[in-house]
Amino acid sequence: MADKDVVYTVKGYSSYLFARELKNWRDTDVLKFEDGNVISAEVENDKGKFSFTKSDDKWSGAFYPRKKDGDLQEKPEKWANFDEAKVKDLLRAYKALKATDFAKDGADTGVAEPLKTGGVVRLKLKDDAASFTLSVGKTQEGTNRYLVKEGGDGTVFVVSSWAAEWATGDLAKFSKPDEKKGDKDKKDDADPGGMPEMPEMPEMPDMHGGR
Repeated sequence: MADKDVVYTVKGYSSYLFARELKNWRDTDVLKFEDGNVISAEVENDKGKFSFTKSDDKWSGAFYPRKKDGDLQEKPEKWANFDEAKVKDLLRAYKALKATDFAKDGADTGVAEPLKTGGVVRLKLKDDAASFTLSVGKTQEGTNRYLVKEGGDGTVFVVSSWAAEWATGDLAKFSKPDEKKGDKDKKDDADPGGMPEMPEMPEMPDMHGGR
């Protein structure tokens, strides 16, 4: 210690506390909310706008694709295989969203033009308790992306690909997978619908000479 010549031996020393990276001294919380309280959600990107609304705990979805000029189509496209389970996955990805890193000074993040570089996620909670708008920009490393929260202090976070890919997803991201004919044929072959006939057993010879 300063001004003392004594050398001490101590227990419980943790090198982690003194060797943290800069990002590990920062608050990594981006969002925190109860996913059951969300009543509407939107995802908008270069493919179009996905609009989700909850009524009586049931989610419905509409997709507005982009026209050639880049504007959104006025009427939603027919969407027969919408999967509400995907909306619930989206909310699970964002309900306790944490940063994996932070943008460094001078980084080209793309969060100012998210519709060109990534996407926008908008969430609204019941009773006007809160609403969130998140702009997702370019990739940082691998598939992780930059993100900024509207109304925040301007901090540009880096979030995992699992969260970011919901903002950049296409129609298939929120749809039920199509059953392929080949898979159906394999299923039919695996289940013929009955037990196969057993071959007749050959007659055994009389080992006792007819007695």
